[in-house]
Amino acid sequence: MKKKALFALVVVLLLCAGALNVSAQLRLDMSVSFPLYLGAYASGYESSGFNSYFIPFPEIQLAYQFGEGALHGGVGARTFTFIIENILYPAAFIEYAIDPIVLSLNVGGFAFLEFGLLSSVLEQNHIATLSGFHSVILPDFNVAYKVNDWFRLSAGMFIFAPFGSELGGYLSGFAFAGYLQARFIVVFD
Repeated sequence: MKKKALFALVVVLLLCAGALNVSAQLRLDMSVSFPLYLGAYASGYESSGFNSYFIPFPEIQLAYQFGEGALHGGVGARTFTFIIENILYPAAFIEYAIDPIVLSLNVGGFAFLEFGLLSSVLEQNHIATLSGFHSVILPDFNVAYKVNDWFRLSAGMFIFAPFGSELGGYLSGFAFAGYLQARFIVVFD
């Protein structure tokens, strides 16, 4: 419970710090990603291939957006849902627009809040969940076609990159997913 409270406090502080910037705007991104190519690499293990299942992954990101013109950045929180499980974590992004193309880098991690059926079952059986790990970074790079101010179609690469000894060495590599995505963006002035 302490970890969840600490995570919530960090998110609130990031959002409040962003509010101090006069040019900041609240931004809500709602998207659906469709993983096409999946892979994992670790010492002595390598696997990758095209995804044969059509499973969409909804995502929501709430952030304060800074900057004007072609370059934007922001800080906030991002959540993914995996049907029966949700993962929330702090994230920061930077975007560069060359209309109608938008290059975006989103980096998050280090603190996780899980909620849903899976984490409840794992916690009841004393099995570690992602919220116990802090040495995980989640970079996400995508190239989007800006259909209009509120809708983008993109392709990108999401990476799950654990590091450090906290994970006991069994996740010393990384996993990735190449995806297609539809993203709706709402900016509140």
